[in-house]
Amino acid sequence: MERRLTLHIGMPDTGGSAIQTHLNLLGPSVCPVLLPIDLLVLGGTDQAVRRYSRRFGGVAPNMLAELREELASGEDPHSIISSEFLFESTDPEFVQNLKIELGRIFSEIRIVVYLRHQADHFLTQISKRVEAGAHDWSEITSLPQKLYEYDRICDVWANEFPLIVRDFSRCGSNVVADFCEVVGLPESKHRIPAAPTEILDDQTLRLLALVNACADRSKVDERQKVVRELKNLKLSKRRFCIEDATMAKLMTQFEDGNMRVAKKWLGGVPLNNLSIPLDAQ
Repeated sequence: MERRLTLHIGMPDTGGSAIQTHLNLLGPSVCPVLLPIDLLVLGGTDQAVRRYSRRFGGVAPNMLAELREELASGEDPHSIISSEFLFESTDPEFVQNLKIELGRIFSEIRIVVYLRHQADHFLTQISKRVEAGAHDWSEITSLPQKLYEYDRICDVWANEFPLIVRDFSRCGSNVVADFCEVVGLPESKHRIPAAPTEILDDQTLRLLALVNACADRSKVDERQKVVRELKNLKLSKRRFCIEDATMAKLMTQFEDGNMRVAKKWLGGVPLNNLSIPLDAQ
């Protein structure tokens, strides 16, 4: 029997958990792998096991064999794997080896990836920092050292596999339904809202940062309770805005690459940047 594989590779903060929940609800006909499938390519070496033991708090020595067996034992002609960790895998040799390894089991493999404009994704990272306890505003709003170059990532994967690119910001809370349509799955009878990190409004962010600065660091549960309550208040409808200089840097750094992605995989429609009004894009 010829078997097909759809490999959903993320990116982070684009509803991956909701998609994986839906796959689990569908049962054994699909195969959501939540642990990093790149162990298949790394070969289960001591280095790989040490690497992922640190990352996930322990990796069984026989994980590689179990993962191979799980993939090979599927009875459905169409399997689906969801692992957003793969989005970090931009080494061409890795992707080539993954194609070889999966090709031993599947005759047809395609990749599905959801992208989110870098500025919009940066806003979620700001919210994450505050929710995690950050209080220094300059650190909270500083650009991360690593930002995703979508054209490079897409090129690496498209060189080896058919690639389907979707704009997460145009799907929003309907990302599960969009994924089902793209992949050809029945929609869940259960409502599974996508829950990427919420982009908090300006007043809530600043107030949470102040709470973090004053809170007793040892009382983690109490601080998180206050954070949840403040989020629920939704103090303002005004979204936090990235400073003009930072926005200009993001737009300049990624504009050409994002346009390449739009032309090659999105029908010429640019990634929706929710950090600025639609009519200004």
